Order: sequence, then structure tokens, then C-alpha cells
Amino acid sequence: MKKLSVKTKRVIAAVAAAVLLCGTFFLGFKSREWFMNPAAAKLDEILKLIEDNYDGEFDRDKFISSAVSGTLDRYSTYYTESEYKETEDRHQGINKGKLGISFYTGTNRIYSVAGNSPAEKAGITSGEIVGIKAADESEYKVVAKFEDFSEIYSDFELDEEFFVRIKNGENIAEYAVKKSDYVESYVWYKDFSGSYGLTLNRGVWQLEELGYTLPVDVKEGYAYIKFSSFYGEAENQMEKALEKMKENGIKKVVLDLRKNGGGYMNVFCGISRFFCPGKSGQPTSIARYTKSSYTFCAPKSANRYDDFAFESIALLMDSGSASASEALAGAILDYDEKYNKNIVKIVLADSVAVNSAGEEETVFRSYGKGIMQTTFTLSDGSAIKMTTAHILWPVTKKTIHGSGITTATDEKRVFNVKSVEGKDAQAEFAMS
Repeated sequence: MKKLSVKTKRVIAAVAAAVLLCGTFFLGFKSREWFMNPAAAKLDEILKLIEDNYDGEFDRDKFISSAVSGTLDRYSTYYTESEYKETEDRHQGINKGKLGISFYTGTNRIYSVAGNSPAEKAGITSGEIVGIKAADESEYKVVAKFEDFSEIYSDFELDEEFFVRIKNGENIAEYAVKKSDYVESYVWYKDFSGSYGLTLNRGVWQLEELGYTLPVDVKEGYAYIKFSSFYGEAENQMEKALEKMKENGIKKVVLDLRKNGGGYMNVFCGISRFFCPGKSGQPTSIARYTKSSYTFCAPKSANRYDDFAFESIALLMDSGSASASEALAGAILDYDEKYNKNIVKIVLADSVAVNSAGEEETVFRSYGKGIMQTTFTLSDGSAIKMTTAHILWPVTKKTIHGSGITTATDEKRVFNVKSVEGKDAQAEFAMS
């Protein structure tokens, strides 16, 4: 057989490589059709048909977002890349160009004021925002609902001073404020020595006396801690508050979880090491997935429960206390019973909730969210958050999903206390 020349071999190799490349490209192109899940292939086909033929504006991200929220439960959602980045920042406590006020839906009434925010530093605590104006304007623009405030507020630049008029009962006060970047705090503290908030100074959280008084009368021998969310550096902030309590020789604490809608499980685990007796690394809750389960544990760093020598732990809760708040209450109750401490009680406030028929009713219970969401990032930087597991309490394996914590949960340590105008009846009962 005649040997092939080097040149001929090179030509044959080049042709073979070209054929292989084309074949690989074709195989890769066709494999998408051959191997793609039929439902995924159909969705891809629908999206392409819409983009090629729909006579109108079409936003693929909005389409996906509607599909997720409309098909899965109300806790599941889709984030674009920018939305996910903003959400992650917010959950780390990072707020850019914000005032720090949230509103009850569709109203001008303040729902909450963020800790360490420009609004808090200006002295704003509650009420209805009834007016807003620029520093160089003489007349206030009327605010009747959140949308009015938002429209005017959006025109102000970062660090531009403007004024808001706030009504509390019959009293009206004016506050000078400005949007700015800040890191949010989630813990407030009060005892006989005063009211304190957390301020970030050169990267270190410090308790500093507030320019206003927290609206709770604290009985001698007690400390009151308001805790709003399981985000950011809440664990570190909680430790600062408890150290203050220890420094002042106080062993009875009231932990206010009202309106605390939960947050990250790792923050919850960190907080649990302060209020649950036992050893470091012990289970704090169990996530039951469809095909498996996972045990969340307190950090392996030292359990701090014994450091504070608690004589009493009271949790204030309402229908706004959800998710991680309910998991924390469950862990505290479980370990209080397991180790025979018998120093815990939960005080439920009467609050308005919407029942299964869509009607408002007065209830004494926590929210009833015993499920967990996991966020999955996608290749383009967007993300989808979806419900992935049910949460069980660590010792008794109870779940409160759909029902919440009620007196039926623990008839000896859970109490109903009706609100009384002009005072905090739940806090008073907790300190009795």
C-alpha cells in the first residue's frame, strides 16, 4: 500500500476535524430538542412564539415572574439579576438611598421604622405621614396614601434634606429627613437605665441611647428587647443587648417578636444559642423535604444561655410573628421543657387576620408559617425562590404551619392578653 504524504495526512485531518466540529454542533443543536424535558421544550417554544409574533410589548422576566408566583405558592417568587442583588443587600441589612420607613398597605400610616436609619435618627417612631415638602418650599403637599408619598419622595436626591409632617393622634410634628445609605439594625433595648438602639461605628455595632423612649413601661428587674427581623447581623446585635442586660444585673427578659416576619435560618440558629439551654451544636429545627430531611443546629461556638442566668423569658407574639420567629419560639419552648427550666411563657396579642374565606377576624395566635423557602441562582444572575420544606420543632417535632402558636400549642405556657388602648397590656402581663 502506498504511504500517504505528510501533506495529504494534514489535509485529511483538517477535513475530519471540520466534519467532527460540524457534527458536534449539529448534535448539540438537535440534542436540545431530543433530550429536553417535553414541558420545558413546550415552554421554550411558547416563549419564542410570543417574542416572534406578539403584537405588543413583551417582557420575558415579567412572564416568568407571573408564572412562578401564579403557579407555586405565595412565598415563591422570581428575581431578575438586579432584583436579586437588591434583595440580597436588603437581607444583609444594606439599604441604599432609603429613608427607613415602611407603611401599612395602601395607607399613609407608618408600619415600622428601620433601626439605624435616617428616619429613626430624625426621631420618627410612628404615626401617619400627612405632608411632605422640599426644604425650599413653603407649603406641604398632602399625603393621603403611600402612593402620594412615594411619588413626591422619589424626586429627592440622595442626602437632600426635605421635611415630613406626621400626625400622632391629635398631635402633628415636623421632621427634617434625607435619604441615605445605611446598614439596618434589628434590635432595640430598654431597662431602668434608658432606651437603646444599635449604631454601626467603624464596622462595630454599639448600643447607644436613643433620642426617644421605647413605648413600653419596663418594670424593675426586667429588660425589654424588641427584635424585628432575622437578617443581617442580628445575632451580633442581640448579643450586645444581652450583654447590656447582664452588665446591669438583670435576669428577666421580655423578647418582643410582634411583627417579626422571620428571615434567614442561619441567623435564627445563631439567636437560638442565647435563649435555649443545652449544648452547642444541638438541633434547633428540622426541615422536612419531599425526599429527605435536614437538621438545623445551633452554632458550635459556645452556647450563651447559662451566661445570662435567666430567671424568666417571655416572648411577645401576634399574627405578624412568622416563620423564624415561630421556629425560635418552638425551640425555646422545647428546650425549656426538656431541661426542666420552666421559666418560659408566650404572650399572644389579639390581632386581625384574614381567614380562609377571605374575611378579617380577631385572633390570638402567631402567623402560622412553618415552611421554608430556598433561593436558587440561575446562570444569568437571576434567581428563583421557592418553598422546599416544612419546619418541625427540634424536640417535640411539632409543626405550626397553617395554625400558628396558640393556647392549644401549650396550655400551660401560652397566654392570650387582650390589647388595651393607651398601654402595652401584653408587655405588662409578661412582667407580672
